[in-house]
Amino acid sequence: MPSASTYFRGFYNNPWDGTGYPGGYNTKNEYAITEELGFRHYGSLLNFAVSLYNINITNRNLNSVINMGSGANTVAYQTTLNGGGNTLRGADMEFSTRPWHHFSPYVSASYLHASEDNDVSVVTENGAISTIHTKGKTAVLAPEWMVNAALNYDDGHIFGSMRYHWTARQWADEMNTEALPAHGQLDLTLGYRMNNVWYLKHPQIQLNIYNLGDFHYLSGVEAITTNAYQTTAANGQTVAQNSPAYYVASTFAAMVTVSTGF
Repeated sequence: MPSASTYFRGFYNNPWDGTGYPGGYNTKNEYAITEELGFRHYGSLLNFAVSLYNINITNRNLNSVINMGSGANTVAYQTTLNGGGNTLRGADMEFSTRPWHHFSPYVSASYLHASEDNDVSVVTENGAISTIHTKGKTAVLAPEWMVNAALNYDDGHIFGSMRYHWTARQWADEMNTEALPAHGQLDLTLGYRMNNVWYLKHPQIQLNIYNLGDFHYLSGVEAITTNAYQTTAANGQTVAQNSPAYYVASTFAAMVTVSTGF
């Protein structure tokens, strides 16, 4: 859903489409046409699925933040930007097994080729509205690869899982000049489940460890921009740089929980 402020007329030129922000009177509905073809198999031991897809999006909604003002007077506004038309083509793959000697592995991967279908509007340094050449470039927030792997164990009492997630780089601006680097994270769960005790049904104690490797990385794009560096618009005028902003991932954390049913 677009942020609520998107539906209200703003008070400054939006570098994306020349309308006001944090809102804008040029908000448009997002439409998508999707075709998908796949095959899945669930067996006595092995499960797997693979699918191919093609998605055409009109007026792609992009959640972002716009920072207005400078220094201590800077205010961040949640908004939804019109990313124009996008074409997404890719494949999803998934593989797992039924428990074998209490172990069950899981692997999934996703390939994505996402491209911009049109040039985007910008406001040049002298206030004119023009466009920059983004048609054919890779869409923002569209990692080419994502991979997940997990190994689970459960013998009825002792249980646990180790999970790893990896995401390829993602462009943070429409001109494909600044990207969120590729990143991965390893998480771990260990626990013990007891027999019923009095009115307590299978009480258990569980240790959850997040970011086991204590990786330090940027985890997402907070503010998407049209151009991270100064560029030239179609009318020959200069478009000032507009740097993206990012989220910082949480570092190592551990939590112990005790739970039971009744």
